[in-house]
Amino acid sequence: MGFLKRLFGGQQPADFWQWVSANVDLIRAGDAAFVEREILPRFNKSFKELSLGVLLGDPTEFEIGAGGISEYIPKVIEAVQSAPAIPGIKVVAFRQPHQPQGGIRMGDTEVDLAATRVVVAGEHEGRVDIDLYVAVPPDTSMPIVMQLGFLALDHSLGEYLVMTQIGGIDFHTIDQAPHDAVTIQEFAASLPPSPIP
Repeated sequence: MGFLKRLFGGQQPADFWQWVSANVDLIRAGDAAFVEREILPRFNKSFKELSLGVLLGDPTEFEIGAGGISEYIPKVIEAVQSAPAIPGIKVVAFRQPHQPQGGIRMGDTEVDLAATRVVVAGEHEGRVDIDLYVAVPPDTSMPIVMQLGFLALDHSLGEYLVMTQIGGIDFHTIDQAPHDAVTIQEFAASLPPSPIP
């Protein structure tokens, strides 16, 4: 079975973790180009539907994500549980909340997380519907507003809460925000904590 999977290009999760274990020093000394060139292609062969974020540091953190697809939550948990203990590598389920310095940039447009605002518009099937006022210039195209808005939510709430607690999202630029809109950090603090560390 393993021979056939290799013959047709598939790999088992163990193949990826064996490679990581054998290359910890290279991984920890690597840069973003190394992540793109060496780590992500190997991960994608072993975990086809999932995503991987690599935060280089001490320890280097592997965030295994569901790509925003809630049906993949069990696959993420299974993938994390398949990881052996590897000194210098920390493996976590789902993209975690982070506060990047200087905001999040996409091309020439940068979103200011601290200035982004939220209004809760209602609740539907146990999830909250929100209006998200993304802190970008008013002339920013709606596809960019939406992409940066999703990134802002992921960075502020973490992927798991976005998938399980947020329902509908209407995206707007910050100039349209009403006076009662709260910061994205205040909104994040109002949600129940993720049960998954």
